[in-house]
Amino acid sequence: MLPHQRQWARNEFRELLAGSHGCAFEEIFDRLMELCHPGYVAVRTHGSMGDLGCDGLGLHDRTLYACYAPETVDPGEIRRKFRSDVLSAMTQRPEQFDNFTFVHNDPRGGIHPVVSGLLVEAQSNHPSLKFHELNPRKLWNSAVRLDEIAMTLLLGVPELPVQEVVYGIGLREIQPLLDHLRQERKRLSGALSVAPPPATKLAYNALNGDYVDAITAGFKLSHVIDDYYSRVADLTEHDEVAAGFNAHYQQVRSEHPGDPDAVMWEMEVYVLGNRRSTRELLLTADAVLAHFFERCDIFDRPPADWQPGQSHGWA
Repeated sequence: MLPHQRQWARNEFRELLAGSHGCAFEEIFDRLMELCHPGYVAVRTHGSMGDLGCDGLGLHDRTLYACYAPETVDPGEIRRKFRSDVLSAMTQRPEQFDNFTFVHNDPRGGIHPVVSGLLVEAQSNHPSLKFHELNPRKLWNSAVRLDEIAMTLLLGVPELPVQEVVYGIGLREIQPLLDHLRQERKRLSGALSVAPPPATKLAYNALNGDYVDAITAGFKLSHVIDDYYSRVADLTEHDEVAAGFNAHYQQVRSEHPGDPDAVMWEMEVYVLGNRRSTRELLLTADAVLAHFFERCDIFDRPPADWQPGQSHGWA
């Protein structure tokens, strides 16, 4: 897919899930899983048998999926639904799965506090199983790997837009972080020191001088990003955002072999959209990309014995 098609698809997927509840959400989930995982089997209710405790099964990894997509979040109902699904699966399909995955439609991503407690409780009660959750953010990380034809099937559209669409919003999930960085840059103006960048990694990934300068400057706000994520209520948000960056990076790298600058440009678009941005916004995006570059969520870590002057990671 072209960059603007991927961005359009991400927005459509987000809106599609936001407006889907109950059986409609399960149908979208089934389509995604069938397109991404050949071993996935959707399970439908059948008369008095029901669904025997699951909404879908992964035959290759022995995963049982239970979907919960209400129109409004009710902690008491979440607790009842989760425990009921676990009990039903354990009773009716005890030999058919090793992993239990709770799938939900909360667009904020992360784990609802009640769900996190239930996962810990279930893992403690059933140590022979592994418990997981899937939210819309994680679902898109699977969808982004689809080709153009598969994406049209997932979204239920005849085709993806051919003409480039201009959009001024990129990754909505990190908009609060970008706003925070803009405020902190102003507050700390003149007091920011440049942390030394990972020079070996920069050389190994063969980025041009402009991107090297941008990443180097971005390290000025590295501690601000760490502090921001240490304070958010959802402790899983940082890891999930990082996983999203990695999934997008892996996809665009496969589309631009041997061209790290094209990949970095697409990562900028991932953060900000493709509309002309102010210098202030570009600086905050550079800080975010530098952060995930340093963590190795994007671009490759050089081998331990690699030295500048040897073949780089994009040769």
